Amino acid sequence: MFSFSQYARTITFGVALFCISLFLLACVARRPGSSGKKTYHGGKDHLCTFSGEPDHLPGHVPFRDDELAEAGVLRETNQHLRPLVAVTGGAGFIGSHVVELLLKQGMRVRVVDDFSTGKKQYLANAAEAAQNDPSKLEIVRADLRKKRTAEQAVRGAACVAHLAAEAKVRPSLYPSRPEAFARVHRSNVDATVHVLRAAFEEGQMRNATPPRVVFASSSTVYAAASSRAGQSETGTPLRPITPYAATKAMAEHAIAAHARAYGVPALSLRIFMCYGPREPSEGAHAVVTGVYRAAAAAGKPAVIYGDGSQTRDFVHVTDVARAVVMACMSNRSALAPLLHVGASVNVGTGFTTTIASLAHATGLAVERQPERRLDLRATRADTCLARSALGFTSSMPHEHVFEHVRKPVAEQPRVDAIDRKLAPFFVSTDEP
Repeated sequence: MFSFSQYARTITFGVALFCISLFLLACVARRPGSSGKKTYHGGKDHLCTFSGEPDHLPGHVPFRDDELAEAGVLRETNQHLRPLVAVTGGAGFIGSHVVELLLKQGMRVRVVDDFSTGKKQYLANAAEAAQNDPSKLEIVRADLRKKRTAEQAVRGAACVAHLAAEAKVRPSLYPSRPEAFARVHRSNVDATVHVLRAAFEEGQMRNATPPRVVFASSSTVYAAASSRAGQSETGTPLRPITPYAATKAMAEHAIAAHARAYGVPALSLRIFMCYGPREPSEGAHAVVTGVYRAAAAAGKPAVIYGDGSQTRDFVHVTDVARAVVMACMSNRSALAPLLHVGASVNVGTGFTTTIASLAHATGLAVERQPERRLDLRATRADTCLARSALGFTSSMPHEHVFEHVRKPVAEQPRVDAIDRKLAPFFVSTDEP
């Protein structure tokens, strides 16, 4: 028979074993990949909640406020080596701002553009920044739908900021142009695959890691945001409802596949409603802020489609350019796991603005027209992953968009003057 002391020792051992089991279960529940929700604090009044650790973003860690310093990317860049960054679509609205920021940070920049929608005038500041050292800037007129052109674009580059695209939703919807989807697919998917393949082959030729590829995707790949929550990279389903959005989603899948299968370090940036200097203001590629500024210049009313309650997350182009440069040049430890799997990261502010409030901010008369088919009702970025992985937060106050739409459209330099200024930087052409 057990003595009392033996009985007590048995009970004590059982209790200890039970406590150890509970501890181990708690550890398992908190490990990466678990389904338990975790809330991370990122500064005053800011919470980021993740449903566990997503299995396609291994190593993702809570962000700290001291990681958010914009200067971090500068500390991680060796200014003496002056790496080459290729910017496809570098003469475009966003691309030209990326080019300018890279030059300011001491990078060498190769602009690759077919100038179908990009404008030489947008490169005026870049040419001025490089005038005392022409080796800092080269411009290649090229069509990335041709494989050999992509190879030329990538050659010698440390990173490719792939911004070239058939941009915006409307051009992909023209019912009178049945070839529209095929054209958008060639520009947004085929060209992206050519860039990825060229990056892989460049790595093979160097016997080194391929150049990093940063792809400009779009918030249109998402289903509409709910009224309370932003669209998150892991929590919001992809639901592209236009040919343009579908091709962006396809290109994202190509990015992820090349990262996983071929070791091409890559990242997709889902850019929300970008506005700012050089925004398209007319034609099928126009953005609403540009349209309203052009309307003011022409003395026309501000058009609202539907009731104007649609919301957008407006992010300034200088912030978008900064996010692209961070994605290109940063060596942050939290970013590396994302590059290994070709993950996607939102670039937005996390705030929303109604189209009606934007129209009224112009001070113009308002003209109402029927709501357009396939317009998303709401977009809003969940910015947690951008903070933790890139150290990126938007610096322009979200209210700035109201001030922006009241500004007159700036005049662009004359084309002939720009041709003379850019001539020393054109290294080759691929004329259509």
